[in-house]
Amino acid sequence: MAVNQGRGAVTGLLLVLGSALYLYPFVRVLWRIGDEGTIVYGAQLVAAGALPFRDFFEEIGPGSFYWLGLFFKVFGTHWPVARGLLLVTGAATVLLMYGLTRRLDRSRWAVLPAAFYLALSIPVWPALSHHWDSNLWALLAVAVFCLWQDRGKRVYLPLTGVMAGITACFMQTKGLFLFLGLLAALVITDIKARKESGEFARTWAS
Repeated sequence: MAVNQGRGAVTGLLLVLGSALYLYPFVRVLWRIGDEGTIVYGAQLVAAGALPFRDFFEEIGPGSFYWLGLFFKVFGTHWPVARGLLLVTGAATVLLMYGLTRRLDRSRWAVLPAAFYLALSIPVWPALSHHWDSNLWALLAVAVFCLWQDRGKRVYLPLTGVMAGITACFMQTKGLFLFLGLLAALVITDIKARKESGEFARTWAS
């Protein structure tokens, strides 16, 4: 067991380093802006103490402004900080995708979804985006939910809800449907557990 966990940690570390090295040349080049200027400017305002929808208004959810603004607050309002966050977001998303895929398929092909995302996401749109941010937090919510299923510790459930809420701060619709999907999975898991224990049948029989 310890050997498998050690191999998993080494594989994850290599995956993160490889993803970062692959993405680095792309995040250094500014050629497709999209919403990046809006996010960077909003994050700069937030880092200086402004509040979205009070001091400025944008249709993008406030999550992206606070997320990048946090890094601006800690490391300074600099362009490399914004690009570094993009790099970290891409590498972390790849790691989460690989980990969740490995939970279902432990063959060597489990790396393909993560590799597909790595090749066709940020390299095609190398800019800060509420889409990349919300994807990261949505995958974190799913990963924590899977931890609850595997380990049974109740603390993971409210933490999952918090991360789904954070996802909604980036994109409201994505966070809402993520929450509904996780809620449906929770109900299905409960029904399955009741059936296996015989409690479900006894409830209907009574």
